[in-house]
This record gives sequence, C-alpha cells and structure tokens, in this order.
Amino acid sequence: MKKSLLIFLIVLSLEPLYANMRGPKILPNPSGRSIVRSSERIEVKSESIVFQCPEFEKIHSSGKPPLLECDVTISYHIQSDKDYKNLELIFVSPESFDMNLTAKDRKGNLTNFTFKEREILKLETQQEENLQYSNENYPIYETSFVGNILKDSVEIIVKYRQSLSLFEIGYGYFSTGYWRYEFTYYTYPIKDWKLSKDFFIDFRLEIMEQKPSLFSGLFEKDLNLYCGASEFGEYFSEQDTEFAIRKKIQSTRKFEPNPNSKSIDLNSGNFTFKEDRLILQSRINNFLPDVLKCSYYK
Repeated sequence: MKKSLLIFLIVLSLEPLYANMRGPKILPNPSGRSIVRSSERIEVKSESIVFQCPEFEKIHSSGKPPLLECDVTISYHIQSDKDYKNLELIFVSPESFDMNLTAKDRKGNLTNFTFKEREILKLETQQEENLQYSNENYPIYETSFVGNILKDSVEIIVKYRQSLSLFEIGYGYFSTGYWRYEFTYYTYPIKDWKLSKDFFIDFRLEIMEQKPSLFSGLFEKDLNLYCGASEFGEYFSEQDTEFAIRKKIQSTRKFEPNPNSKSIDLNSGNFTFKEDRLILQSRINNFLPDVLKCSYYK
C-alpha cells in the first residue's frame, strides 16, 4: 500500500511539469513551387530540383532567429512543337522571390526571359484548400516572364533564393533549445503541363558539410538528414526514416519503383562528398508527388 501511494505521489508531482511545458517555437518561411502551365503544345520531359543550403550550426533558439537561405535552381527539360516568340511563363510562389529565368537550347545558347509583372493571386477558399496554398500571412504571387524559345529540345532554368524554416528542438526546463533547418517545395503545379510518358523528377541537395576524419565522430555529432516526397494526404514519418549519416560511408539502400507508391523516402538516393559539400541525389519516376520536404540538424 505504501509503495503504491509513493508511486502515485511521484507521478502526481511530475504531472504539472509536463502540463506547463510550452510547445516548441516554429518559424515557418514560404515554400517554392513548380512553374505553372504556359502552353498545351509544349511537353515537359523532366524537372530538376537543386537546393544548395548552408552548413548546420547549432544556433540557440533563445536569441534572435537567424536568416538562413538556400540557393535554388529549377530546370525544366521541354520539347517544343514550334518556335515561340513572346511566350509567357508564370511562376507561382507564396513570396515575392527575386527570380531569374532563362532558356537554353540544344547548342547551349542562352536566352533571358524578361520580367513582365508580379501580382497577388486571389483564390477562392475551396481553391486554397485543394491546392494547399498558404494562408493570408503569406500572399500568393504570380510572377510573369516573357521570352522566346526555339522548336526542339529546350531547358527552362529558374533561379532564386529561398529562406529556411526553423523548428525548435532540444528545449526543456533545464536545457536551451536550438533550431532545426527545414525547407518545402511544392511540385504539384507541374501537373498543369503536358507531361511526357516517361516524365521524372531529379532532386539534388547540397549542404555545406566538412568530410570528417576517422575519429571526428568522437568530437561532434553526425548530421541527421531527412528528405521525403509525397502526395497530399500522405504523411511520411520523419521518425521512421531519419538516420544519422556517417559522412565517410555512402548509402547502400536502393530505390525500387512501386506504381502504388504515394510517398518516397528520398534518403534512399546516393550520398557523396565533393569539395566540402554533402550531396544527396535521388530520382522520382514511379509517381508524381505534390510536395517535397527536407530537414536537417545535429
């Protein structure tokens, strides 16, 4: 009886600690999106998504939140049925990104598209729900570009900088939290294009990260990286797929296409190191996801 009472009192004394513990701080930032449809007679063969992101630093959440950005390059390999003059391309984003858009033909010749206008896109409530657009705190912008492309195979290249979202982890009554880095990219607008039958998405993530020596794991924590892509309504479990990357060992997991897949763990791609960068490369060709997300911390 006394033992049971003692256990009860201990549990009772601990309960207010959990009840009063605040939630983690979350500082979201707007996400990138694929370019929207321009012409039904232009076929898209593939989309390439490249994020070049900063090295992870253990920045405490008690101070001023840092401004961290990734350099983003999105490329669309298209097949044009004819020459187009003054072709308008529209990029949708929840932030007025300072973007640059060019076209490169098969010979490597570059043509710059001219910025036309940027305006806030107004949507009905139902459209916002269906398309997963951000709320009123992040207005949706349509940025228009005009340029010329030639008949044949052409690469459309979009470049901009995207801010990382920050999520607090490791906080508690006796410990100060720090920020986990995360970014999101929406791929669903590409569905508005005419896609080739063998359409695929190539994803590449580069993080500034020193390749450690044999004994570096004794003095610092490994980088925890998770990247996943899914359809709306499908939730990939970060806890299940996240793992510490031993930076001197490449991933041996192989991706096997599954026509019934609605999500994919992009960590199943290839890891390499080059010039103080950790590089993750993965190809999605078994289904077309709506959203892609990555997070990393130590």
